[in-house]
Amino acid sequence: MNSMVALRPLRKSDLPALERLVMLSWEYQRYYPRPMAALLAREFCYECLATQNFAQVACRGGQLLGVVMGRWEAGFSPRAVRGWRLRRWLLHGALGLLPGGGRRGLRLLAGVQQVDGQLLEESGGGCDAEVVLLAVDHSARGHGIGRMLLQSLEDWLRAQGAKSCYLFTDTTCSYRFYHAVGYQRAAEKPVRLPLWEKEVGFFLYRKELAAPKKGHL
Repeated sequence: MNSMVALRPLRKSDLPALERLVMLSWEYQRYYPRPMAALLAREFCYECLATQNFAQVACRGGQLLGVVMGRWEAGFSPRAVRGWRLRRWLLHGALGLLPGGGRRGLRLLAGVQQVDGQLLEESGGGCDAEVVLLAVDHSARGHGIGRMLLQSLEDWLRAQGAKSCYLFTDTTCSYRFYHAVGYQRAAEKPVRLPLWEKEVGFFLYRKELAAPKKGHL
């Protein structure tokens, strides 16, 4: 399957497919009506796009199969993503005015961000890059696409001079994948958030990025 998969930079025209990928991967439709689930997925996508300076997708035959986004802190420019920040601000405000699902969804996203902040503080920080988002379509999992995407980000980070990176994940995701690709758990926190029926373990993982070998930049 990998021989038919191509990696390329994310385009604005990919946004509808990206939103659908996020909605289905995070199962928003399980907790909200489909229109609201789609809006919350868009809010999450805008948040990721507003905090990245690397975005790559995996495609096969025009179908978006996966995405990775990352941020190298030293090279990050808020000005470069101000369009995404504005879109997120406008959507965030609109969702906040919607009764019921919109406000509940924003509270859930805010709760996750708060937990992530606590994990980052507990881990001691120290990384100069973040894996902002990694997602692969359910139908394409198990074929190495996640590894390909993550490797493309790590190669880019090394080329920029990044020394280490971190990411957030939890027990609703395939978090064991990160052990298999060299990440180490640096902090964890069990949390029960609104809508979820059970306690969820939140994690921060980190990885030291070895310098690229000569001739392999």
